[in-house]
Amino acid sequence: MSLLLATSLPVLPTTYSTSHHNYQILPRRNLQTSSSRPPYSITNHSSIFTSTTPRCSSSSMATVTEAPSSLQFQGSLMYSRAYWVTRSLIAWNIDIGDGSCYLYSSRDASLALSDVGIEGYDLEIKLEPNDSSLPVNVIEKFPHIQDCRGLKVPQSADVKDLLKCQLAVAFFTGEN
Repeated sequence: MSLLLATSLPVLPTTYSTSHHNYQILPRRNLQTSSSRPPYSITNHSSIFTSTTPRCSSSSMATVTEAPSSLQFQGSLMYSRAYWVTRSLIAWNIDIGDGSCYLYSSRDASLALSDVGIEGYDLEIKLEPNDSSLPVNVIEKFPHIQDCRGLKVPQSADVKDLLKCQLAVAFFTGEN
């Protein structure tokens, strides 16, 4: 079995600006947490104005050729990116082939990888591959993802609720 992951954390660059405010993501100083992932908070620097534009970046996806341990996936959670580009379409730079893709959500941000798979999710949604390339309007708006594959979100999914959760997209191959 092979597994590739994309997640919504962290979704913001470490520093970004709007027309009226600057924000910076800073680690919280609370050391009481038992979680292995670092907590983050957003600090408002509204007294500083700049003209920098927020930018998205993505990393190249590595292909997993053998069943890795859960520790090897920790980097995938932090650096892999899938993009929710329309109400019913997620773009991800992956060749699905005979595999299956799923969207996982967690209201309390407790998604974790283990040797048996993804744990801590409230909802698992099977995503279907889009038979064609990404729509022209999506490519015009997000040209840096033009080579990504589209994954269809079912119409029955409650998108408003999902966007309030921690999200991860997983790709499974093999028997499991």
